[in-house]
Amino acid sequence: MLTYPVSGNASSPCGKLVRVSATTAAVTGVVPIRLCPDAVAYGHNSVWVLSFAINVRGYQLVRVNPATLTIESVTRIDAGRHGVTPRGDTGAKYLFVTATKRLVFAAVQDARGKSQIVAVDPATGSVATKLTLGPAEAVSGLSVNDAAAWVGTDSGRVLGLDPATGTVKFARRVGIRVISLSASGRGVWVTVNLPAPPRSPAPGLDVLRLNPATGAIVADTRLPMIFVATDGTTVWALSSAPPFPSDSGLMAQVNPATGVIVERAELPTLLDSQPPYTIGAYRGSAWVINSFLRTLTKISP
Repeated sequence: MLTYPVSGNASSPCGKLVRVSATTAAVTGVVPIRLCPDAVAYGHNSVWVLSFAINVRGYQLVRVNPATLTIESVTRIDAGRHGVTPRGDTGAKYLFVTATKRLVFAAVQDARGKSQIVAVDPATGSVATKLTLGPAEAVSGLSVNDAAAWVGTDSGRVLGLDPATGTVKFARRVGIRVISLSASGRGVWVTVNLPAPPRSPAPGLDVLRLNPATGAIVADTRLPMIFVATDGTTVWALSSAPPFPSDSGLMAQVNPATGVIVERAELPTLLDSQPPYTIGAYRGSAWVINSFLRTLTKISP
């Protein structure tokens, strides 16, 4: 599943949830979403879409039946005048959603720009818990395995949240900034910014593998990639995102045991400033979205 915005007037849906065949990559169904969709995840036999709109108070977490493509519930995430209110550019950043066996976690921002991690009970659609991070610690990644809900922040920390309660189990600093994060039962893969020498032409980037239960660093691949994704059996990394256009469109399959690139591919890009920068992994294949070109690309080993 993927989401993307569509044009329309004020009374029409802002975006769509698109169902895509995992075999052929053909579109097999579309669900209009009233607010602008910004994040999507699967869990509890449902697809969860986190959406917002500028000047609309709060966020909406939409639950969709993947077989019938019907909307089953809509949870409004808001907490009064001190709650979540997207305004302008602030509300459009750092939105993520993922699902554990017990809860659905959504990462959003409040009106002051602080990140909030909201846990929703899928049985009732109500907000179960809420965690507000520090003012300089925006969420930059969110994923889950059986051990924890994993949160990466732009202050370089990885948080492990109890998957049943949403409380913080542990926190570890792994770099200057966590860029992306993807968890499985075999490892938690993280891309980070590291200190770079002054005037260095190369960005300080790295891909790390963390222990899937404790978050401790197990391996440093030394690969200067920007985004990473795993489905538990394969690991994929993407080396393109502003302001690092030098390897725009480079896609790599990474050996999960050694951290070495075993296959690579070059994805099409139109402008250096508009490379693909959304990546996922499913059943051994990688899926990459280029929102500027409006393309979804499947890459198989």
